[in-house]
Amino acid sequence: MQAKKNVEQIARPAKVGFSQKKIEKNIPATRNMYLTISFLLFLGFAVSGAYFYYQTKTVAVEEEVQIQEIVTETKEVELKREDLKIQVLNGTGTAGIAGKMKDYLEDLGYIGVETGNAETFDYAGVNILLLDQKNDYKNMILEDLEKGYEVVGEVEALTESDFDVVVIVGN
Repeated sequence: MQAKKNVEQIARPAKVGFSQKKIEKNIPATRNMYLTISFLLFLGFAVSGAYFYYQTKTVAVEEEVQIQEIVTETKEVELKREDLKIQVLNGTGTAGIAGKMKDYLEDLGYIGVETGNAETFDYAGVNILLLDQKNDYKNMILEDLEKGYEVVGEVEALTESDFDVVVIVGN
């Protein structure tokens, strides 16, 4: 009998530390605490990331707008009508045609417009020749001339001239 008692004592687990019931009760509470902390950390990282992304994007857009404003202001400052040296040529043979165009351009703000006769008198409409170095003025001169005259074709390139723009007035 003594041997049976020893076997039973050996087979039974010894009670050490916490009871099994207390450990089982603490597992769900610990798991919930870890899940809550993990969720809060994730939420914090997500909010921080969204904030920094938005701030970076906003700064980039603001810088781009400022650059565009500077470029626009620079172009407006550079494009002055009085900076162009213009020659108006009579391409019809009718006296006074180049003089009328000269007066029209000077009324718009162009200064020192010179006149002369074209090599031939068979031009139709207004033809514009522009130095490549003054290509920024293309739209301005074209718009100004289209307000009062019929411009024919595209603005053509002008090579080796004492003038920035040559306007040939035809019929």
